[in-house]
This record gives sequence, C-alpha cells and structure tokens, in this order.
Amino acid sequence: MEHLYVADTNLFFEAKRLEDLPWDELGVDPIVVALTKPVQAEIDRHKKGGGRTRKRALVP
Repeated sequence: MEHLYVADTNLFFEAKRLEDLPWDELGVDPIVVALTKPVQAEIDRHKKGGGRTRKRALVP
C-alpha cells in the first residue's frame, strides 16, 4: 500500500534534501510526496527572491 504525504514549503526550505531524509524509519514502502499548486507557487516566488531560500528553491 502506498503512503501519501503532502508537503509544505518547510520540507524544502528547512529540512535536509529529500534524498537524505531517513524515509526507511517510517517503515512503509512506497512513499509518495505530493506537492500542491500553492506550495509550488510559493517555491517559485522564492526563486525570484534572494538568500538561502532562493538557493534551496533553485535546486532541481
């Protein structure tokens, strides 16, 4: 059974890179991380700004 997690911007700006998170500690597989349009829009706004969040927003 797949497990769905809905992300907010904190996951991308405050946490480690998604690849580096200890997903195996959740004890489920597969894991799907959903990104909503409002969160995507906020990340896109940070791409035009400056500072640390801009750098994190630009990471592919």
